[in-house]
Amino acid sequence: MEFPNVIANPGFELTDSAGKPLDWTFKDMEATKHLLENIQSFTEEKTINGNFEALDSSGFIKGARINKVGNGRYIDTKRIKISNEEANALRKNVKNGEMMADIEESEGQKALKISIEKSMPGKQWSEVFIPVANIKENYEYLVTWKYKIDGDESFEIMPYLQLPGKGWKQIIVNKENGKKEWKQGAFLFKAEKAGVLNMEFQGICEKEGATGTALIRNIRLFRRDARENKSFTCAPVAHSGKYSLLVSDTGEGFSVESTPDLPIDSSKRYKLSAWVKGENLTGTNCLQIVFLRQWDKNKSPGEITGTAKSVPLTGTFDWRKIEISAASPPNTNIAMARIISSNNKGSLYVDDMFLDGFGEQKIELLYSRAGFEANAQKDIIARTDKEFKTPGVLYVYSTKKEEPVLKKKLQYKGKCIWGKHYYSADFSELQKDGQYYFKVDFGNSSTCQSPCFKLSQNLYKELRKFALQWYYYQRCGCEVKGWHGPCHLDDAWITDWKMTKKIKHVNLVGGWHDAGDMNKWTEGQGATVWELARCYETTQDNDKSFLKTELPDFITEMNWGAQFVMKAYAGEGKWYRCCKAGTSGVPTDKETDNIPENTDDRYCNNVNPCPQATMGLTKYASVIAPFSKEESNKALQIAKDAFEYDLVKYSKDNETVFGSFPNPLYGYYTNVVLSAIELWKLTGDEKYRTIAVKMTKKTCDLVSRRIYLEMPSPSRKDAEAQITQITALFATVLEEFIQTFPDNEITPKCKAALNIFLDDLVNSTKNNPLNIITPFFSKNYIYSPARHVPYILYMTKHLAIGARLLSRPELLPLAEKNLQYTWGRNFAGISNMALVGDKYTAQFTHMYANPGHSDGIMPGAVNKGHGFRLRKEVFPFANLPMPHPRYLENGNQEVWLFVQDSFMNACIETEKALEDLKKQETIPVL
Repeated sequence: MEFPNVIANPGFELTDSAGKPLDWTFKDMEATKHLLENIQSFTEEKTINGNFEALDSSGFIKGARINKVGNGRYIDTKRIKISNEEANALRKNVKNGEMMADIEESEGQKALKISIEKSMPGKQWSEVFIPVANIKENYEYLVTWKYKIDGDESFEIMPYLQLPGKGWKQIIVNKENGKKEWKQGAFLFKAEKAGVLNMEFQGICEKEGATGTALIRNIRLFRRDARENKSFTCAPVAHSGKYSLLVSDTGEGFSVESTPDLPIDSSKRYKLSAWVKGENLTGTNCLQIVFLRQWDKNKSPGEITGTAKSVPLTGTFDWRKIEISAASPPNTNIAMARIISSNNKGSLYVDDMFLDGFGEQKIELLYSRAGFEANAQKDIIARTDKEFKTPGVLYVYSTKKEEPVLKKKLQYKGKCIWGKHYYSADFSELQKDGQYYFKVDFGNSSTCQSPCFKLSQNLYKELRKFALQWYYYQRCGCEVKGWHGPCHLDDAWITDWKMTKKIKHVNLVGGWHDAGDMNKWTEGQGATVWELARCYETTQDNDKSFLKTELPDFITEMNWGAQFVMKAYAGEGKWYRCCKAGTSGVPTDKETDNIPENTDDRYCNNVNPCPQATMGLTKYASVIAPFSKEESNKALQIAKDAFEYDLVKYSKDNETVFGSFPNPLYGYYTNVVLSAIELWKLTGDEKYRTIAVKMTKKTCDLVSRRIYLEMPSPSRKDAEAQITQITALFATVLEEFIQTFPDNEITPKCKAALNIFLDDLVNSTKNNPLNIITPFFSKNYIYSPARHVPYILYMTKHLAIGARLLSRPELLPLAEKNLQYTWGRNFAGISNMALVGDKYTAQFTHMYANPGHSDGIMPGAVNKGHGFRLRKEVFPFANLPMPHPRYLENGNQEVWLFVQDSFMNACIETEKALEDLKKQETIPVL
C-alpha cells in the first residue's frame, strides 16, 4: 500500500457480509419529490403522537423530552434527577434572549414551536426529543413532517433521526427563511433493528440579536418492503489484489463516496487517482474530488467549497489510470472522494484509488515556523516527490542582504512510512539574530522558498512566556477580561455515582477548565500545579508583566490552581475529583446561572483518593513558602494528611494494574514517590526519605531491566495508564531523586537506569528522517492522534534533563528537534501552537462560543495533535493533513492542561540545558 493514502479501503479489499466495501457509502437515488409522488407504494403506520394531540399536564407534548433550552441549560433527566415540575418551570420561565420550546395552535392544528427573540451572544439552541413510532426490522420507512420557518438568516431548524441501536443522523432541510410557507420534510431509511424510532428537532441561532420561529407538525410514517440495492458491490475483477468496486445499473444522481472525510490543508493542491475499467457505460460516469468546509458534526456533510471532476467515462475500455488535480479552495478543511455513476446501465469498475494527504507538492519544507533559538540546533527538512540525482543545496538569506549568508549541501535521509523522499541540512553555525528565509535548489527549476523566520537569543523564553498566558484564559470561576464574564460560581453538587441523588452542595469554584470542554478534574489540576511549580523552580522567572500582580506570573497562576485543589480536599485522603456536566456550545459564562444550589449547577460524582492532587500540593508548598509561609503550611497539612492514605492504597508491594504493567512504573505509584521526595524536602522527616528511597529503588530496578518496553499499549479508557506512558513518569522519579539525593547509595543506580531509558528513547528516533520520538511500547508509529504531541514533549523534557543532569550534551540537539515538532518541524509542516508561525492550527475549545472568539484561537495554546475528530460538540477545527496511515483514526486538536504542561516543561528544560551547556562551552550539533 502506498503512503500516505488518506482514503480508507482504497483497493476495496475490505468488505462486509453483503459484499459491500467498508468505509464507502452511496447516495440514495430517490429524491424526496419522487417518493412523495409515489406515496401509494407505502403503507402508513401509526405514530405515537404525530399530531401532538396528547399533551401532558403542562401543555407540552406527552412523552417528549427537552434536552436543552436556552444557553445550554440542561433538563435531561439522565444528568441529575429533577422532577417534571422543575423541568417545566425551566421550560416556561426562560429569559429574554433564550431559546423557547412550546406548543401552539396553527391553522387548527397543534404544532411544536421553537423560537428565539433577540438572541444573546454565542450559539443557542433548543433540542426537543420526540418518540415517533415502533418500527420493524428489514423494512424501508419514509418519515414525513411539515415545517415552517420565519426569522433571521442565522436562525435554522435541524431535524435528526435516531434508529434503534444507531446514533443520530441529521436530515438536511431547506430553511428559506422569511417566506412563512409550510414546507414538506421527508426522509427514507431502512430499519436494521426493531424498536422505537425517535426524532429530535433543534432550533439553532448563532448570531447575537437574531430572532426566529420554527413550527413543526404532522409527523407521519410510511412502510414498504426493503429493496436490495445491487448498484454497487465488490467484484472479483481487479487491477490489483482480489477485488475492485463495481457500480452498475444505477438511477438518477447515484454516487459512491469515501468515508470518513479526509482532513486536508487548504493551502495545497491535491491529486486523486484511480484505475478504472468500463463495460457498455451509459449516462454520466466520472470521479470527483469534493472540497468541504465542516465546522461541526451537526452540519455533516458540510458546506461544499468546490469540486473537481475527471474526464467523462463512456463505452467499453480496459483498465486505465485517471487523475484529477485541483487546488483546495480557501476556507476548506476536508475532502471527499466521489465516484459518480448516474443512469448507467453498464458496468464501471474502480480500483486502487489514491489521494496523497501531503498534497501535490514537488518540494515541501519542514522546519520550525516559530523560528530558531540563535545558539541552538537548527536544521531544515526538504520533502520531495522524487529522489534527485544530486542532493541539492540550501541557501539561507537575510532579509537585509541580496546574497545568501549561508550555503549548505542537502543530505539525503531516505524514505519512511510517510512516503516521499527526505533531505536535510544543518545550519546551526548561523547564530546572529535577525529575519531570514530559506531557498532549496535541486536544479532544473526544482526550487522551493520559505516564508521569513527569525533567529533570536531568547526564542525559548519568549514562547514559554506566551504559552503561560493560556492558563489565565483557561481560568474558571472568575471573569477573564476580553474572553468571558464570571463563570461557574455555583460549582458544585456532590451526587452519587449514577448522579440520581444530590447529597450536598460544596464550594468548588475556581481552578482551570480542563480542556476544550469546561469540565474540571482535580487530578489534572493537581498535576498542573506540580508542573508549574517545577517550571518556576527551574527558571526562577520573576516576571510580572502579563498578570501584573504583586507575585511573579508563574507563582500567581500556580496559586490559582492550588487554591482550587485545596478546596477539593474532602478529608480522610479523599478528594472531590470533578466538576462536570454541560455543553461546550455556549459562552463560558452562560452555561450556568452562577447561583448555587440550582438545578443547572454542575456536579461531582466521584469522591476518592487522588495522589496527583497530593503531589501538586507538596511541590506548591515548597515553591510558595518564600512568598507566603501561611499558604505553604496550609498546603503542607493537607498534603501530609492525604499522603498517608495514598501510601496505604497505592504502594502495596505486589500491586499490579494490568498484564505485565508493574506498579512501580504506574502513575499512582510514581505520584506517591514524588510526594514523598517533596515532603522530605519540606519537613526533613526521615520517614519520607525512607519511603522515597525504598520506592525509588523498585522503580530503578524495573527501569534497569527495561520493563517499560513490555508495557502494553492501554485502551482509550485507561486514562491513568495513558498518562503514565505519555510522561514516562518513572523517569521523572529518577530525575527528582538524583537531584534531591545526589549522595545516596542508590543514586548511581538511578543514573544508570535513567541512561538506559534515554538510550532507548534515542533509538526510538532512528526510524524516521525527522528524528521524531516514537513509542517503543506500541506498534503504532505515533502514540495516538489525540496524545502524540504531549508524548513527544514530555519525552523531550527527559532528553533535555538528561543532557545536563547526566552530562550527556549529545542529547540536547535531539531534544531541540523534538521541541520544534510543536512549531512545524513535523510531517504535517504545521505549527501546533496558536498564533505561532505562518501556518498554525486552530483549537478544539469551548472559547469559540464566546463573543469575538468564533475562530477558536487561544493565544499560546498548544494542542494535542494533528488531524481532527468529528464530535457531537460544536468545535471549530483547522485545515490539516491526515493522521499517520498506520493509525486509521482522525486526530484531535483539543487544548488540554496536560498538553500545555508538557510544552512548558519541554521548553523550559531545553532552555535550561542550553544555558548550562553554553556555560560549559559544550553545545553539540547533531
